[in-house]
Amino acid sequence: MHHLTPTLRALADAMSDVSEHAYCAGWLVDTEYEVWRLLHEEGGRWGQAGPDTLAPLLDAVRAARRRTNFWIVGDEAVGAEQAITYEAWRPMYEKWAQRRQDQDLSRLVAWIRDATEAADRIAHAACWDAQPDVWTARPAQASYERYTIVDHLGDGVVAVTPENADQDGVGQHIALHDPHAVLRRVAADRRMLDDLLTEHHTVSDDPFYTCPAATEEREGETNPSSRDGGACDCGRDARVYRRVQLLAEGYGWSPPGAEETSCPTN
Repeated sequence: MHHLTPTLRALADAMSDVSEHAYCAGWLVDTEYEVWRLLHEEGGRWGQAGPDTLAPLLDAVRAARRRTNFWIVGDEAVGAEQAITYEAWRPMYEKWAQRRQDQDLSRLVAWIRDATEAADRIAHAACWDAQPDVWTARPAQASYERYTIVDHLGDGVVAVTPENADQDGVGQHIALHDPHAVLRRVAADRRMLDDLLTEHHTVSDDPFYTCPAATEEREGETNPSSRDGGACDCGRDARVYRRVQLLAEGYGWSPPGAEETSCPTN
């Protein structure tokens, strides 16, 4: 650790400004990690601060960085910021980013399981018996008939009476998303999620080419490298995380992000 010279203090102050705009705190826990993430993530946000607010603040951090070869970290032991070399900083950030992604993935997987459970429950509730119901759109054949959706026994489920939308378009859409179709998609999505989570990291006979995140428990092979337990560098974790995000979007999930607001003033 290095004490702060005026040049390093300028970098610390620029990073503190980011924390202040995000959470109205001069140096929130993990500020050094979050600011580094924002520097390398296009369109990122943190707390109350979105891309528009962050852009000039991050430019100030970049300008301060160019004048030094150190990064600033919070030191809880002394209650102040300290400077650290990039050589020491990068593995610290990699472990933090891996831990953060693992936590985000766990929450996202739980969200998907809840969403599929809700879809499963609602679809079963729409069936009058134990059979997954297939619905069919039945347009009116005479002026006294109504456009209806019928179940697998030909019994009417719902009358299609849109105020403005195309009647047949609405009817076909309802039939397309009948309980049978929903339960089929839920089952497929559950299998896809399980398949994604069991994807292995790269393991090689040569330890240099073995992913640092590979473990004997998950991959089924012993990782002979001393790098065992590090951050994933084979792309597996990022790939799985992105695909799980896409799966969640199909159930209405969207990346977290708050509207930009300002900190209260005295």
